Amino acid sequence: FFGVLKRMQLQSGQEIPTFLSTHPDPGDRFNKVHQMAGEQQATRESNMPLKIGRNEYLKMIDGIIYGEDPRQGYVENNVFFHPVLKFLFPVPQSWKLVNSPQMVQMGDEQGKAIIMFTLSSKNTLQEAAQEAIEQYSLSVVESGDRRVNGNSAMAMISVIKQEQQQGTTQPQEQEAIRALSYFILYGGQIYHFMGLSRENDFNTYFKTLQSPMEGFQMLSDPSKINVAPDRVRVVNIPREGTLQSILQTNGVYVKDEQEKTALLNNMELQDILKPGDLIKVIEKGKR
Repeated sequence: FFGVLKRMQLQSGQEIPTFLSTHPDPGDRFNKVHQMAGEQQATRESNMPLKIGRNEYLKMIDGIIYGEDPRQGYVENNVFFHPVLKFLFPVPQSWKLVNSPQMVQMGDEQGKAIIMFTLSSKNTLQEAAQEAIEQYSLSVVESGDRRVNGNSAMAMISVIKQEQQQGTTQPQEQEAIRALSYFILYGGQIYHFMGLSRENDFNTYFKTLQSPMEGFQMLSDPSKINVAPDRVRVVNIPREGTLQSILQTNGVYVKDEQEKTALLNNMELQDILKPGDLIKVIEKGKR
């Protein structure tokens, strides 16, 4: 299954679902960062002392987005909302979802089925379908026109054959992957859903794969559209006090949030702050 995903990644130039791939070793990342830092320190000339400009830096980042920007898509109650493009679709129960600029990726916990959602570069449903066929080496079983909540669409079931080289033996044909694809014309653009599972599991997962595709529709609820991200705000300390007391003055009362803010500032809650000191706090957005 993962071999097919890797081949699709190479053919399309798109990233395979991250929740189905091996997560990078944190130890390797830690060692790499320290190696790079050591190399940089070793090459720095001794007559060029490092300068620490904490306050200048804090003023530069005042107002930047903290965490994910819900305007680029967010999940709430098993529904994915995109406020900018104004669409929504249901997310299968207990499935994991990863949202990136290239695609939305969803998968079940066992890794037996996945859905990829992308924006096609083509202008017609037929062109978008043909592009997917060529891009992913699909063998079409059946296809037909559909209407999805008032939008013109095309549905397609196809097969992806996979071969595996084992040592010096000849390639052996493995279990095929079935793909359910929907191409939906909405807002002048074509959106492409592609659901994948092993052929033996396809009938079991068919309705689940189809649910987001058939549930795709226009988003018109102002409460789901008018959202805003959390932002970093830099606060000038007016009086001497502990970080915890200053946070309480700024409306941060929950202990867990206080500890997160202390970590964000590389401080302890009982550290003493003086007038004129600057700290970062998180201004909650609208969700």
